[in-house]
Amino acid sequence: MIHPFLFGLAFYDKESPTNIGHLGRDAKRFQNEFFTIPNKGCKAPHTKKVGGKCVCEPGFPYGNPEVLAGCFRCNEDCPDYSNCSYPGKCRCIPGYSDEETSSCVPKAPELLSIQPEFAQFFSSIALNVTFKTDPGASFPIGYLKFKNQIVKCKGNGVNQYNCSINQVGLPGAFEVSISFDQKSWSKEIVELTVIGFDLANLILGSFLLLVGITIIVGIIRIRKATKRAGITEVPFIQKQIQAFK
Repeated sequence: MIHPFLFGLAFYDKESPTNIGHLGRDAKRFQNEFFTIPNKGCKAPHTKKVGGKCVCEPGFPYGNPEVLAGCFRCNEDCPDYSNCSYPGKCRCIPGYSDEETSSCVPKAPELLSIQPEFAQFFSSIALNVTFKTDPGASFPIGYLKFKNQIVKCKGNGVNQYNCSINQVGLPGAFEVSISFDQKSWSKEIVELTVIGFDLANLILGSFLLLVGITIIVGIIRIRKATKRAGITEVPFIQKQIQAFK
């Protein structure tokens, strides 16, 4: 005879607290335990004893016959990036979702930060990008969008990418976003600020320009003054020469 707890567990969805509530207080006690409690007597769902050992019944290839959860199957072919999960439902693996489609597609990552946050105009830059996704998800390759560019990024540790931009262009503050599939992009506002000359160079350049302008203006004034002096003195000298004749 199958224990009533085990009968209820056959309909238990581990990821649905609502279903647990329908099984009563005693069944709630098993919500985290029946995946580890031994299956004594092979009375768990879809298990049987063969040669003194509990095994899954034919047609129920998933699960663990050694514990109370027993064995199960999915009545459909699970799509790519999904697994047949207890009690017999296809579920997308971490980082993927099937909310808006019949297949499992990558979720949009959450962009946390980029380093550095500044770049010199018309230069190239290598960005260290930090993001967040589902625990256990793995995306070794990603994409970064900056202006009208989409560049390929490589994983650099847990939830980090290295992304290289060949040309940042003109100065300004521009949003960047990342994606795992070039379709679902992060929505957080994170900006890369492209700057012109740095402040020190700007001050030095302005000072040198001012000095140069001052020198040029001074030279022009001296030349003009010398020219006017020469024009006024020539007639006087000519008069003196004529006086001696």
